[in-house]
Amino acid sequence: MPDPNDKPTGAADETEEPKGAADAEQQTDASEKGDAGDASLMYVVCSKCHKFLEVRPGPIEAMTHTYCDECYAEMMTEIEQVLKSKKKKKREEQD
Repeated sequence: MPDPNDKPTGAADETEEPKGAADAEQQTDASEKGDAGDASLMYVVCSKCHKFLEVRPGPIEAMTHTYCDECYAEMMTEIEQVLKSKKKKKREEQD
């Protein structure tokens, strides 16, 4: 019988990784990750605001960085603005 506390496949929950967290995880060398029987922990913090995000298995007291949801949204907005201004400048130069 299925556990009533289990979420359906694909359902988001509060522990879902922030966008960009996958990038940080990929950058972590597999040799740096703790063994399954190892109790060492790695701390994950936001690169921009330094907010603590989570603890993962990894080298003892190691730290890795990613963006929290708020900072990720800010960075994407800034990037979009830069790209728009570059396109606008390019169009003006062509005229």
